[in-house]
Amino acid sequence: MTDQLRFGVLGPLTVWARGRPHTPGGAGQANLLGALLLANGTPVSGSRLAEWLWDGDPPEQERKTLQVAVSRLRGWLRGIGADVAVDLAEGGYVLRLPPRGSDIAEFSALVEANPPGESYLDQLDRLERALRLWRGPLLAGLTAPMHAAPAALAVERARVEAATTLARIAIRCGEPKRAVPLLETLADERVYDEHVHACLALTYSADDDQVSALRTIDRARTRLVEDLGVSPGQALRDAHAQILSSQQGPMRERQRWWGPRPRSGQLIGRATEQEALALELEEHRLVTVTGPGGCGKTSLAMNVAEHADWPDGTAIAELAPLQDGNAIILALGSLLGVTGDGVHGVFAGLVSWVGDRRLLLLLDNCEHLAEPSAALVERLLAWCPRLTVLATARQPLGLPAERVFALGPLAAPASGRFDADNPAIVLFRARAGTALPSGPEAEADVATVCHHLDGLPLALELAAARVPSLGLRQLRERLEGGLDLLTRAAGEPRHRTMEHAVGWSFRLLTEQKQRLLARLSVFRGEFGLIDVESVCGGAPLDGLDFAARLADLVERSLVQALPGQRYRLLTVVREFAEARLAEYDETVLVRDRHAQRWTLRARELDALPSYRDRLAGVRAMGREVADLDSALAHLQKRGRNAQSNELVAKLFEFWHVHGSYIANGQAQLDRALRTVWDSDPEVRTLLRFQEAQLARLREDYVSAVSIMASARRELAAHRPREHRVALIFEMSCLRFLLDPAAVHGTPRMLEQIASLDSGSGDDVATSLTAGGGVYATWGRYPEAAELCRRYEVHRVQRGLRISTAQLALRTEVSLGHKDIQTAEGWCEQLAERLGPTGGPLEQEPARRAIGTTLLAKDPAGAVEFLDDSVRQLRRLFPRSLSRVVRLQSLSAEALRRTGQPLRAREVLSDALASAIGRSHFRFGMAAALEAALVAAELADPAAKTLAAAWDGVRTRLGLPAPIGVADVVRDVLGIDPAPSTPQFLPWPEPELREVVHQAYLWTVGLGP
Repeated sequence: MTDQLRFGVLGPLTVWARGRPHTPGGAGQANLLGALLLANGTPVSGSRLAEWLWDGDPPEQERKTLQVAVSRLRGWLRGIGADVAVDLAEGGYVLRLPPRGSDIAEFSALVEANPPGESYLDQLDRLERALRLWRGPLLAGLTAPMHAAPAALAVERARVEAATTLARIAIRCGEPKRAVPLLETLADERVYDEHVHACLALTYSADDDQVSALRTIDRARTRLVEDLGVSPGQALRDAHAQILSSQQGPMRERQRWWGPRPRSGQLIGRATEQEALALELEEHRLVTVTGPGGCGKTSLAMNVAEHADWPDGTAIAELAPLQDGNAIILALGSLLGVTGDGVHGVFAGLVSWVGDRRLLLLLDNCEHLAEPSAALVERLLAWCPRLTVLATARQPLGLPAERVFALGPLAAPASGRFDADNPAIVLFRARAGTALPSGPEAEADVATVCHHLDGLPLALELAAARVPSLGLRQLRERLEGGLDLLTRAAGEPRHRTMEHAVGWSFRLLTEQKQRLLARLSVFRGEFGLIDVESVCGGAPLDGLDFAARLADLVERSLVQALPGQRYRLLTVVREFAEARLAEYDETVLVRDRHAQRWTLRARELDALPSYRDRLAGVRAMGREVADLDSALAHLQKRGRNAQSNELVAKLFEFWHVHGSYIANGQAQLDRALRTVWDSDPEVRTLLRFQEAQLARLREDYVSAVSIMASARRELAAHRPREHRVALIFEMSCLRFLLDPAAVHGTPRMLEQIASLDSGSGDDVATSLTAGGGVYATWGRYPEAAELCRRYEVHRVQRGLRISTAQLALRTEVSLGHKDIQTAEGWCEQLAERLGPTGGPLEQEPARRAIGTTLLAKDPAGAVEFLDDSVRQLRRLFPRSLSRVVRLQSLSAEALRRTGQPLRAREVLSDALASAIGRSHFRFGMAAALEAALVAAELADPAAKTLAAAWDGVRTRLGLPAPIGVADVVRDVLGIDPAPSTPQFLPWPEPELREVVHQAYLWTVGLGP
């Protein structure tokens, strides 16, 4: 707490004064203060206070005793430094507080506010601030029976109404997670409030957490029946029905908005343009809003997009920070969660994702990338027949299908001629607010200012922000004096006016603020206060209060404030500030600091012991890709390869997590490997480790094992953490390759990991799961079960959460032991892990385990589940094509069992096409065996040839028939499904590839 005096009743009664919290010493004093605070500035009668203080048993001299109690309360307040008055007014006693001096007053002001033009996101922020004021139940701990008072009941109702309104808005904005914690707290306090629990359940459901939604309904129903003996009311019943209804349909995305939301509320002076642009979008698939910089193209387009009800949602892509055409595709991929191999792969994923969706795509600020933007839009419109594109640029894209919507400045008045209805004047007055003087002279000055700025909205807003500091008359005089800091005379006049506006706004800053704004121009995207302090410090800004200066720049509309105490510069401001930085001759100096800031961030992230924490760290950097690219480009241009390589090595997970940018990461890694000897041994070793990880990401397991094995000794010497990962990595890759070396090496791997355990226990748990997977692949289910048992003991000892991979392994082991009932139990837990979270390494095993279990009892249900799983994984992870091969081969087996062998052959053809050329033989060989089974179902003589080829290789490798078909290969193909002892080494890679290739040729009618 600060030194500011503040009273709190939304929770335990507390007074904050002189930087410390205080609570009244006795129950009577606390009850008296609580009653006065609850009244929120309204007098409370002596009889009511007496009733609460003495609970119907007043002392003999009630009035005098109450006066003494009030006097003691005054003394206590003075003693803690709370300079407030407790007065006897008409109607009773009243506590005089400054406006919003208590949390109940602050809460009431926030929930009752109704600012004009407030957007949904602004309303969401306001209600969130209000509800976070609650620290617990109202007046928690007080003994007086004032909780049933009308004022107490009213504020409780306001809290519930605010929470339920917050939930509705959060769901509408596509951000239900923001409402969940506040609703959970409220539900814990109001255990019998059906409306609160129904609202919480619906919010869980909107966040795709159906399990929590149904559990909430069930818990509320149980409490009502068992504690109160009443049946659930209509609110709970309606919520339950709605949640069940949402589960019955196919899996679908609930998200309706991707990208930033407009925060400006209602646009001033643009009602006609809003209506006209909305009509254009209904009639044309490509509309480009053109106009000069600062005329409000973005604001208009964002506002129209927010109010449009597009059936499949709206996506907003900001192109201003991007540098080239490829970056547009990658940014769209990141925005929509689409990945792919390189730019072409991401584009293919985008086309697949959009498909026939009726989606509105807004491409904002296309002017600097006009040609690549036009090329991309043309291709998207051709491939996606129901897509509509809304673009903003200073000039048209030049496409035949384009509808140009020219937007000019607001109509400006003649100099000195005031018109209250003039749009430019309305906007200026609204932004200047109460700082604007009144009277005929002031009105003439307003008209003159708006005339000089030609009605350009951004210039008007910048000018209005100066009124409080300069005054209206001085502002007008400076503008009339031609205060222009830019020397460029070319270009259209209105464009020069915008530069004029930014220039004089810059000129009005102090020297320190000018220098700070110039240095901020090195940030290409979002930044925080710590970034500013690290990058923008140094003479002459030593000792500067950056938080205060940033706040001032935000107030002056030169810096944008974003949620979470983040900031960014508008493009026009950043470009202007970059020029000033060059004039200061500080471009290299500040970019050096910017690169050093990223280096320190990389080191801090790398130092985190927990993988989960490191993953969370790189995920939080998602909107800073432009800054990372900028830092690397600067270092590479300056020839500082050691620092650049360290950044790449320690932040490679950033590109991995943000899958659309993996092509950028690969290019950076390739460059770092070319200059690897400029780095120290630790970074050199880490780069080799990342090279192996990238090879595995490309599903080139042969190269991955080779690279990792060559780096193992250096990893042990310089990177113990990655050395432990490398040991597990090699066993997993060998398993994917079906190399028997995995079986032989697993015991030693487990021993090494146990001896090298870092203390977190994560590596041991991962190694036990990996080792169990190896044993299960070779049909050694007792050994795999033993490792599962050891995992459980270790997990309980360390308090770890059971992993999805471990659940999938336990399902496979249960199926290997023909224990379907136990497998179904594990699948119930796996079903809760399905969804868009996690990567293919987590999602595919879970879906495969569930599909294999379904296959044993319900082949038709397995077909439906597996086909849906293939669609989901291809949409979420298009780079990992062979990850769906095993799902498709299981689907083919389910189709075979339901009498659909021709369709099974088609599914297998697609699966084996993905497996050819890749080294994930664990899945490719399973699909090859399935081809033999389907061929036999079709009475095709090729079945015998395909089965013999598969059996010849798998026998030498000692493999069993895969889980899911082990029970049928003997009956259909006459093959013993049991594993055997490996007959020879080395590992037969050519034979494995030939088996997969031969099976593929059969599916397309070309052999064998």
